[in-house]
Amino acid sequence: MPQALFVQDGRLVDIIPTSQVVAGEVVVRGTLVGIASKAIAANTLGTLTIEGIIEVNVEVLGSWQVGMKAYWNESEGWASPIPEDGPFMGKCIQLLSPLISRILVRLSHA
Repeated sequence: MPQALFVQDGRLVDIIPTSQVVAGEVVVRGTLVGIASKAIAANTLGTLTIEGIIEVNVEVLGSWQVGMKAYWNESEGWASPIPEDGPFMGKCIQLLSPLISRILVRLSHA
């Protein structure tokens, strides 16, 4: 028996959610943060994107700088620079327009 077997690329992970997941929803499984690129029906196999660049809501754009770590605040539905707010999701790579409270985050889990 080999020590390891290649299963899949790693940018996507399979999930079977217990409730419906809408496209664009941020999903937290333990400390893993992923994005549903397509809707997933409850109790149906689907995939989460766990690597790449995503655009997410933030509470206050002025509190962000490029390179800051982002943590997903699941209860509020936005990225936070505060580790206690939720699991690490990646790093801020771009601030968007000051008129909207959104940033680009490079998803990573290391």
